[in-house]
Amino acid sequence: MKGNSPFQRINMHTGLSGFSLLSRIGEFSGEGICAYADLQNAPSYLGVEALAQAGAYHVRFLCGFERQAVLLVIRDCRLPAIETLSGCCKLTGRLQSRSASAFAYGMSAAIGGSKVLEGEFVFSAVPYDSDFREDLLRNYYEKKWTDLLNG
Repeated sequence: MKGNSPFQRINMHTGLSGFSLLSRIGEFSGEGICAYADLQNAPSYLGVEALAQAGAYHVRFLCGFERQAVLLVIRDCRLPAIETLSGCCKLTGRLQSRSASAFAYGMSAAIGGSKVLEGEFVFSAVPYDSDFREDLLRNYYEKKWTDLLNG
């Protein structure tokens, strides 16, 4: 933690290549998304990552894939008491508020009908630039969205 900032940066590296936890998108509208991740003995923090991926895809959809989605902050989300998550994880995101570039979601994850995670996830939609290259990312996320819709 630097200076007087109340925020702490957490870096997670899973060691996975082509890292995508979502297996499909079940439903979506302008108000929210329902997606699924098939988790098998996954560390519980990967449930948080799956929620972030679902929310980020919804932000990109709302922006017509013309901007990149970046997770800004997660509020009031605690890891579950269980150490690993196994099963089909239903990820639900409800858009709570938005501006031109910020999107706040109530996100939750459930396995077998039991909620294992929930919290508020805030994303920013940022323009493509030299770090977020449109020529690579836009087509990738549009194709991935279509693939996830087709399950």
